[in-house]
Amino acid sequence: MKNKSIIFTLISSILWATIATVIKLMGDGLNNFQILFFSSGISFIFLIILSLATGKLSIIKKLKLKDYVMMASIGFIGIFLCATMLYTAIQQTSGQEVFLIYYTWPIWTLIIVSVMTKKKITKQIIFSMLLSFFGASLIMINYKNLANFSIVAGILAILSAVCYGVFSALIKKFDYDATVANSFYYLFTFIFTAIYILSKNQFVMPTINQVFGLLWLGIMTNGAGYICWQAALKKGRISQVTNLILITPFLSIMFLAIVFRQPISILTILGGILVISGILLSRRKI
Repeated sequence: MKNKSIIFTLISSILWATIATVIKLMGDGLNNFQILFFSSGISFIFLIILSLATGKLSIIKKLKLKDYVMMASIGFIGIFLCATMLYTAIQQTSGQEVFLIYYTWPIWTLIIVSVMTKKKITKQIIFSMLLSFFGASLIMINYKNLANFSIVAGILAILSAVCYGVFSALIKKFDYDATVANSFYYLFTFIFTAIYILSKNQFVMPTINQVFGLLWLGIMTNGAGYICWQAALKKGRISQVTNLILITPFLSIMFLAIVFRQPISILTILGGILVISGILLSRRKI
């Protein structure tokens, strides 16, 4: 792997690993829909400006109605549903187990793409699934007697991973320009959340502390993190950069442990190792 691809991948991993910590630092003033509403709006503005600044207006002009419908559908599944469930899960528990379970999404991507392309799922893939699910189970069992444990959070983390797996599979199938497509994924997510918030009369103005958190989520984790990830994929081998990105959940645990002084138990570490081992075992070109 080239040095530049390693650097870009590590930057993406570090930025994405801050999500759980930033959300928890923002406090309880905003619910998951409100966080998604503001952060997706910021992401859209950032990415659409980037698209225009890099001369992609001609690509936008060529988009047809069916393209917008498809991008709205992909955005609904991969960002709106995925982020809503992930943010809800993070808010309900310590955040450590949520991120570890969420990072089973590469396996779900592999399964879904295999089904879409009618490729047989091998015994290796089945074993890797069982290994990761066993690891996820250890993580959830570890918290069953603690006050901050939530079975619902564990289920939401799994469902969020499935949604992102579907999202990744659809991105692979439809060859849209990455920056332009993500601009509209976030635009439609912003619209979906705006409809929900207005229908429930839940619009609130964030505090100064929350504004900084939302800017970080919208620009850094969704914007810069995504840009660095795309650069890593272009400059390095896909199999290598996707394996390296799997350090993200461990970095997330480290950030949470440092900022909130959360203890890291042996079961959490063991479960995380099994989850990541299953993901690594499942990696192959599809």
